[in-house]
Amino acid sequence: PTPLLPNPTSFTPFQEWLQSGCAVPTNDYWFNPDQSQRDPQAVYDALCRDSAPQVVKTVDVAAAPAPTGWAAVAAKAPPIPPPPLPTAQTAPPPAPSRSAPKIVPIAPEVWNANPSPSCYNIPDPLARYTAVNTPPHGPITPTFSSPCVKIDLHYQSQSTFSTVLDSVLPPALKLGGEVWIITGRGNHVNSNSFQQRGGILFEAVKSYVEEHNHRYALGKGGGAILLY
Repeated sequence: PTPLLPNPTSFTPFQEWLQSGCAVPTNDYWFNPDQSQRDPQAVYDALCRDSAPQVVKTVDVAAAPAPTGWAAVAAKAPPIPPPPLPTAQTAPPPAPSRSAPKIVPIAPEVWNANPSPSCYNIPDPLARYTAVNTPPHGPITPTFSSPCVKIDLHYQSQSTFSTVLDSVLPPALKLGGEVWIITGRGNHVNSNSFQQRGGILFEAVKSYVEEHNHRYALGKGGGAILLY
């Protein structure tokens, strides 16, 4: 499209060049006869066929107006601090160590002489416990305080003992004395039964006692734990 032009009476040489369709001479004005490159201002003057004013303006940065509004706020904003350097994570404090439990003698009355082997065949853990502990035991010589009672877990397994203790241990502790928990030493475990050999039940009961924060002592010789 033809550029919009001002009134013909006020044409300048540059405007006349525009009106003529911006014709470009056949010779290359970008280079001198010796093939050296011309200054762009000289090229412009040659194409316009007249000396043209300079069109390049210099800007005095120091005299530029100061920013206003949000630009001024952004200019005054403090620099964003760099992200903190990674630090070694502090290890959590170690759990308080539990002192080694006391070893105490087991009173002879704690042991049930001959729990009936028929208890093996009782499927319900609480019914099996009742059968083992019937008839009720007689008085037991206390180690630290009286009354002293016992919970005999003979014929219980690693998967059933907690059901029994959850039921019978709280009322036994409410008596205010001490409680013997009998697991046995595994000497008479039937290898074909659901019970475990090698004191596994004893270790499981000890872990249960520790998890419930009961103060306890170990019976000398194993197979019994005293809560006091």
